Amino acid sequence: MIDMMSLMRSLFIASFFAFLVPLLLLTGLVGTTALASHIPGIAPIGQELNQLVLQFFQIFGSGHWITGVLTIAVACSLVGFLFDAYLVFYHQYHRAVHNHPMQ
Repeated sequence: MIDMMSLMRSLFIASFFAFLVPLLLLTGLVGTTALASHIPGIAPIGQELNQLVLQFFQIFGSGHWITGVLTIAVACSLVGFLFDAYLVFYHQYHRAVHNHPMQ
């Protein structure tokens, strides 16, 4: 049986990375579109894309794009937590079934 510290460490690491990856990717998307809006030749496209991306995130953030990004990252963190918990208990169940003395 897996000990509680190992389980908590696994759940924390899964939640942390499931939060960090979308946070970095989505803020990178905002930064890339903001940077593209300052490059001559593609500035109008970059400005339009930046506005669309910010409006999309404002939907999830009650009018603030950074709150929207954090909301999406927290939701991904919750999904990562649940998925890791499922895998831990699935692995424990199958290990117990396959090590059963009657098989």
